[in-house]
Amino acid sequence: MRRLLQTAVVTAGLLIGATPGMAGAQPLCADLGGTVSAHQVCTSRTSTPNYSLDVSVPVGYPDPQPVQDFVTRTRDEWVTAAEHDPMHVRHVLAMSGTAYQSAATRSLVIALNSDFGAHPVGTFRAFNYDVTRSVPITLATLFRPGANAAQLLTPIVKRELGKRGAEVSESIDDLDETAYQNFAVTDDAVIFFFAQGLLLSQVDGAQRISVPRAELAAVLA
Repeated sequence: MRRLLQTAVVTAGLLIGATPGMAGAQPLCADLGGTVSAHQVCTSRTSTPNYSLDVSVPVGYPDPQPVQDFVTRTRDEWVTAAEHDPMHVRHVLAMSGTAYQSAATRSLVIALNSDFGAHPVGTFRAFNYDVTRSVPITLATLFRPGANAAQLLTPIVKRELGKRGAEVSESIDDLDETAYQNFAVTDDAVIFFFAQGLLLSQVDGAQRISVPRAELAAVLA
């Protein structure tokens, strides 16, 4: 399953489109043939016999370089894979970004929905920034030193999935901190994003779980 998810991320080379959505990255949006709307959202569509790529990403994230680096690398890998697929399967990916914010933070979460001839796969890539200190926020810096994110969050995730009537697998207890690395911060909650197949079966799709900040107050940095 992990190999499939990794393949999906490469297939999501469409992420390149995400770069247009970053502050200062409008030129890349233009390179993709995209446009920035009055609502500051970059949209682009590229279609060839080998692949189609749809992008819709908000502009204005305060730390664009990491996003640009990731998007460029992912796009190059994805396009190469699509153009050299020995099965000649048409690769399709839709990439959409959503901006979140709190009084002190900005978040950008890119959702990737890809189809490369097997079955649709949904993944996420999140970026977070502390605008008061002008530094990126990672899972390690989101929590106080010494906090074990997986140990703290897994019981909450199981509880929330149970509320949805989902059949929770015991394998969730084996998740490590990498499973929680895609998140967004708001004034009220920390929202965690999980790739398809990571928490539940593939048919259940990608998952999002919102945890009230009040519940995490004692461990948030």
